[in-house]
Amino acid sequence: MPPLSADDKTDSAAAESDNTLYVSGWLDPDMKADTDTKSQTVGILKDMQKLLESQKLTLGDVAMVRVYLGKPDFAGLTAGYTQFFGTKDQPNKPARTTLRRAPKSAAGIDR
Repeated sequence: MPPLSADDKTDSAAAESDNTLYVSGWLDPDMKADTDTKSQTVGILKDMQKLLESQKLTLGDVAMVRVYLGKPDFAGLTAGYTQFFGTKDQPNKPARTTLRRAPKSAAGIDR
């Protein structure tokens, strides 16, 4: 797995150990435009996809996802999440835990 660069904005939120990449504390990079759970979920997963690709990984390599919702909008989360997991192009469905957290944003994902 290629090393995370020192100037990569995600280096403090991602770590590699025993050929496993751990990612944590991710928010939608465009929260001002993406104000609902579905659009924030899509924004987060698109941004995570970029990190995975930089490490020569795909969403198909994801084994576990932890989702923290600021408001209990499970329909919005599912509408965004299912665009990336369990699709024809990417059939992997990682284990997922969804929790409610203090509402700073509509959605946050920790993988």
